[in-house]
Amino acid sequence: MKRKIAIILAAAILLCLSGCGRTVEFGIKTVIVPSETVTMAFKDKANKVTNEDCTIILTNDTEYIFCYEAKYWVKGKKDEEWYEFKTKNDAAWTANLFELRAGESKETQINWESIYGRLPKGEYRIVRPGYLATENPTGLPTRVSDEYAVAEFEITK
Repeated sequence: MKRKIAIILAAAILLCLSGCGRTVEFGIKTVIVPSETVTMAFKDKANKVTNEDCTIILTNDTEYIFCYEAKYWVKGKKDEEWYEFKTKNDAAWTANLFELRAGESKETQINWESIYGRLPKGEYRIVRPGYLATENPTGLPTRVSDEYAVAEFEITK
């Protein structure tokens, strides 16, 4: 009986330890439609992205204002489907609203290691959610449509 308990205990410990050292954890499967008019690209032409961060350029090719927060999502591809990653330590973003005017571009450094952890080898996409809006007399933007700026990349090391 003691031997069975020891074997079960050893198996449980091995199972727990096998999850240690994982850098990111897959969450739910998600489906989004990338915007065709609000785009995101990597600053470096070679899509130089590390497992910790990158620099992106967000471009608004619409006649509207693109409104967005600091929030972004990193999604991983698994079995040809995109999945959200769970954030670590209940990560949160500021609720500031940013505006990107028609025809403008903005460069942003994004560090996902603090939010998600280091990314292992694989295919990924970074998603910046936002919405297109028009100006109105109150000075607040009026929402026209939701948009998702998306850029795909691969971690090879």
